[in-house]
Amino acid sequence: MRFRNASGSWRTRDDGLHRSDLLAEVFERAPVGVAVLDSGLSYIYVNPTLAAINGPSVEDHIGRTIEDVVPEVAVAARRIFQEVLETGKPFLGWQVSGETSAAPGEVRHWVEDVYPLFENGSVIALGVVIVDVTDRRRVEDELREQQQSAQRLLGQLELGLIPSAPPPQRRRAAWRYRAAESEMLLGGDFVGLSEREDGSLAFVIGDVAGRGPAAAGIGASLRAGWKALMEAELEPEAQMAALNRLIAGYGGLGLFATACCGRVCGADAEIVSAGHHPPLRLSPVGHAAAELQTGPALGISADPRWPTNRVTLDHGAALLLFTDGTFEGRRSAGSALRLDYAGLAKQVPADHLRSGDLAGCLDELLVRIETANGGPLDDDVALLLIGAAAHDR
Repeated sequence: MRFRNASGSWRTRDDGLHRSDLLAEVFERAPVGVAVLDSGLSYIYVNPTLAAINGPSVEDHIGRTIEDVVPEVAVAARRIFQEVLETGKPFLGWQVSGETSAAPGEVRHWVEDVYPLFENGSVIALGVVIVDVTDRRRVEDELREQQQSAQRLLGQLELGLIPSAPPPQRRRAAWRYRAAESEMLLGGDFVGLSEREDGSLAFVIGDVAGRGPAAAGIGASLRAGWKALMEAELEPEAQMAALNRLIAGYGGLGLFATACCGRVCGADAEIVSAGHHPPLRLSPVGHAAAELQTGPALGISADPRWPTNRVTLDHGAALLLFTDGTFEGRRSAGSALRLDYAGLAKQVPADHLRSGDLAGCLDELLVRIETANGGPLDDDVALLLIGAAAHDR
């Protein structure tokens, strides 16, 4: 009796499946499992690889049904095999998991392709190719677990980059930190805010050059260091000098940071800048960059100096401090022009600012910047908005 497989080539079938010596050699040495089953789903042929997968010997497969040999997966297998017999269409990429007598108690994983074998236009048998993917699945699971551990680490680092204290009560202030959209590109932007007993508000914002866990870890260290220095009541210039010594301890990484720290008391703000962008002074009559004298970035100079600047926040003025990721945004989608001070000033929502809703002001500002950019920004963004004291509203 002759039958034709799905590719149209002819084979001879008697009580068993007779193949050429070449095909026999290929099947017997194949690193994947190969089987042929008759229309009753009994094994006509299995190669040694499949016998090793299932457990019983090659001889013990012949003439037995799938329920006899692999009862753990037989219910699902019979449904798929029967479908191929009835439709004459192959079923490819079937993923199977279960136990066999070859490895009792061990869940293994396979991918199976099931093909119809034809005779005179009718399906009379099935060809099955089985690949054991257990080791591959194990590696994939390990990689997935490692990625989850990395995400948890990045989440912990991110928590170290933003203030953990409750919002100030005596002075209006708000902050936002948003990591870049690209996976594993968490940068070193950091922001800190602390209300003092005398009613003043201490602040810091900065950006470690580079991306990734190293930059993020240094950013978290700088914020934690600033908090300790601030609680020790060091002046802003002395705080900056100590932070410079701290980052110098990471000299082997070749990283540096820009930073801006200070305090606001009443309508006066003292600001010290280490190579950081001057804040944007917002007022009812217009927005402009504060005029600051700056010193070198942290980690650049062995004996730097940072002058103290004074900025007045009277008549409803506020300070918007930010990291350079904000400037990475474009003025419009597809434009070559960066946001810059002029573009940033235009995006500040005046209604939120007038009402004193500083948190809403930053939220709306981020929406407007991303909308103008045509999508999420490419770099991390830290924003800090400091307004008038609560009793001045």
